[in-house]
Amino acid sequence: MPDDPHFIKVSYGQIDLSPKSKPRKSRRDEVVKWLQFLRSALLNLIVVVSLLALVGVTVKELFRRPVIIEEIGLPEALSKRGLTGVVTAHRLWDAMVEVQDGSSTIKPRTSLITSARQLNVVEPGTGLSLQSLTQVLRALFGLTQTRISGEIICAAEDCATENLQLRLRVFSGAGTKIVSAGVVGETPIPDYFLKSALAVLRVVDPYVVASYLYEDEATRPDAIALAEEMLRDRHPQRAWAANLLANRESDRGNDDAAIEWYRKSIAMAETAGPKHWALPWYNWGTSLGNLGRHEEAIAKYRRATELDPEDASPWYNWGTSLGNLGRHEEAIAKYRRATELDPEDAFPWNNWGNSLGGLGRHEEAIAKYRRATELDPEDAAPWNGWGNSLGDIGRHEEAIGKYRRATELDPEYAVPWHNWAVTLSQFAATTPLPDCARLRSLWQSYLDAAGDHAPGWAPARFARQTADCPAPD
Repeated sequence: MPDDPHFIKVSYGQIDLSPKSKPRKSRRDEVVKWLQFLRSALLNLIVVVSLLALVGVTVKELFRRPVIIEEIGLPEALSKRGLTGVVTAHRLWDAMVEVQDGSSTIKPRTSLITSARQLNVVEPGTGLSLQSLTQVLRALFGLTQTRISGEIICAAEDCATENLQLRLRVFSGAGTKIVSAGVVGETPIPDYFLKSALAVLRVVDPYVVASYLYEDEATRPDAIALAEEMLRDRHPQRAWAANLLANRESDRGNDDAAIEWYRKSIAMAETAGPKHWALPWYNWGTSLGNLGRHEEAIAKYRRATELDPEDASPWYNWGTSLGNLGRHEEAIAKYRRATELDPEDAFPWNNWGNSLGGLGRHEEAIAKYRRATELDPEDAAPWNGWGNSLGDIGRHEEAIGKYRRATELDPEYAVPWHNWAVTLSQFAATTPLPDCARLRSLWQSYLDAAGDHAPGWAPARFARQTADCPAPD
């Protein structure tokens, strides 16, 4: 076949059928590869965690919706004096917080923040801003946020302090309102900012203004007028306004009228909020207690504790009504719960002592009175109760010391004066003649201190009980 011209000889060379081995990597290369993998995974994890954190903070910020006080615009003349719009906004914020602090309401506060103090996180990987993201989401979901802006204007060319006026705009879901406290004039600057804060809060949170004004007898009529205006306008806070009008009637001693307002407040809360509101039920019980209708009061306090079991006040007042009905064991259980919820409140400790005394457990009662005086040493009531328990176990001179302290703290409190005189009479019945000097001294001290507060029978009893004593030297 080699001579055949059509024959082709193909040579493949030597064939190696053994498997080829992979080149071996060094341990160093393997470590480097793992470190690169871990670095990449860590960076990815940081980005994911950052995004999740930003989303979490954004959601929280989205629903928190504080009232934003933006930087206040200033005329050039004031800027040249070193004033800034940021500081002016902070002064307004300070005044608004002062009003909130000065009001006695337990209504949740409106959150206030200046734009300069806003949290504005920027995610480094994406450039996303917390505030820009929340603003977009609020616009998308129709969630309005109240913002306050404004400027100081000059009423005269010299821009003197007395000619300045802070004009503010409140942007909210209800539209835009312009408010101002007028020209500064002779008003001290802190008071002017306070007036401006009240003007803004009348728009943003009117009930807190009414509550603040109610604290001062001079401005109380303004508080009542504002509360009545809130009712006429069917303001969302109208249930609070009705409760304030009820408190006004109770403060006047018109508890029947107060009860009608508390009933209205509860009805308003069912439609306008706040939901599950315990306060008017508690206040209704207090007015019933003032009228001596303790069984009815207990039903209201029970309802208040169902709505807000963590508030100590209804438990305490529930105990007081039980005590007034002579149901001391039940009362003690309520006082115990009140002290568990608010151990720093002296009143339930004092009344706990009263119920223990009513059960004849005077040593236990003394411990409660002692605790009450430790918490509030300026309250005369527990000193008087302490004296009662001491007197009931025959420790008359110690009792007199407690009554004396009670009368020093509150000379107009008639009960300890009376109890002091009664204790002296009891002390006289057990005092032998050699102690006449002590007895005469105590009675005379009492009569001198009591003055017009002494019971009508006290001088005659003093004379009778010391009649057998030797005449003083």
